[in-house]
Order: sequence, then C-alpha cells, then structure tokens
Amino acid sequence: MGQRKEISLPALLGVSDRLLRRLEAVLLVLLEERPRHINALSSALGMERRLVSYHLLTLEDKGFVTSKYEISEEPRSKGKALRVYKVTAKVADVKAKLKKAFSGVAVPADASRRKAAMKVTSHLTTVSK
Repeated sequence: MGQRKEISLPALLGVSDRLLRRLEAVLLVLLEERPRHINALSSALGMERRLVSYHLLTLEDKGFVTSKYEISEEPRSKGKALRVYKVTAKVADVKAKLKKAFSGVAVPADASRRKAAMKVTSHLTTVSK
C-alpha cells in the first residue's frame, strides 16, 4: 500500500477557493437541488442579480451549468419567459474525480500549509488531465 498523504484544511480551502469561487460553489449546490431562475438564486443568497448573473455566466462558460428559457408558472411571474439554470453532468464527473483523488488524504490540523497546498495542487493537476 502507498503512503497516506497529509494536507491541512486551510490549504485545502485555499486551493479550492482559487479553483472555484465560493459563490460559484454555492450556486452549484443550489442548482443540484433543482433548476432555478436567477431571481430565485439571488433571493436565496441575498445578493444582487447582476453578481449572481456574472457567476452563472462563468459557470456556463466552464460547462458546469446550462440554461434555457421557460415560461413561468409561478403566480408572481406567470406567463413570463425566465432563464432557468441547471447543472450539467460535468459537475458529477468533477466531484467523482475529486473524491477519488482525495480518498487517501488525511487532514491534520498541524500540517504545513504551503507543503499541503503543493500536494493538493499536484492532485488536482492530475485529476484535470
């Protein structure tokens, strides 16, 4: 068996924050629950539509979400065309690759942050290829 790899939680969070902004991660979680339009997302997050829109477009450009116009059935917007966002299969693929890459990684509190960040980066580089 191979050696168990160690990584600190702050290093893991720092690397993941650079790879996928936290707001984008939260958007993916919300969209995994069910498809939503931008108004529902901005209300759920308590953020301006344009900020949410920016991140949705970024996620769409990266292939993590897709969107299409649908006629609303909600009482307040009934009959209006709303752009509805949903996650793509790429989200499940990336989650599976990350789970596999980190399956043998321990997360001790005292590990060196820089050293651990380098280990995570090397794993993520391998996963993305």
